[in-house]
Amino acid sequence: MLPGREEPEVTTHFTGRVRLVGAAPAEATGQAPGDPSGPSVSQEPVYAVLFHGPAYQVVDDVWRDGPAILGRYADGLPPGHQPDSQPTVTDPRLVELCFQTAAVAALAEHGLLALPAHVDRVVLVDHPAEPVGRLVARTVQGAEGGVDAEVLDGDGRVFGRLEGYRTIEMPQAVDDSLLEPLRAVASAG
Repeated sequence: MLPGREEPEVTTHFTGRVRLVGAAPAEATGQAPGDPSGPSVSQEPVYAVLFHGPAYQVVDDVWRDGPAILGRYADGLPPGHQPDSQPTVTDPRLVELCFQTAAVAALAEHGLLALPAHVDRVVLVDHPAEPVGRLVARTVQGAEGGVDAEVLDGDGRVFGRLEGYRTIEMPQAVDDSLLEPLRAVASAG
């Protein structure tokens, strides 16, 4: 149900194929993300451009580390689904962290606002232990113009991977005044 409407609206946002495996992927580790050593962008300028509601404002801050753009997972998010007492198999906000970190990179580097169009593969890892520190998405340019990303904890344990993420550009331009704070991330490389 949408506010102000009496009839429910049904929309197909995407379709895909899901391949479930019998065993969880082997635990992997990557380079542990450090804190920003150069310019970073906080949540406020990010969501002046991105249009997510409070439960999906998953990026706390974004910064560059060499060729990678990193986005730290926000603390204190409200429930992501209702009823929140019902468990989910995965946390969709980890994938969203990758999407939004890649979006900030595209905005910072090219002034491009785009929506998800394709993902080659998503791998989510259920760890037996809680993450060390806050989770961080590390995004890099992948093959064929796509973006690859990993969600890591402070020890470098991989909690999820996104491969071959590609977008479709939105037709409207983004106001330069909104892009200016984000460009600090691009210029730090």
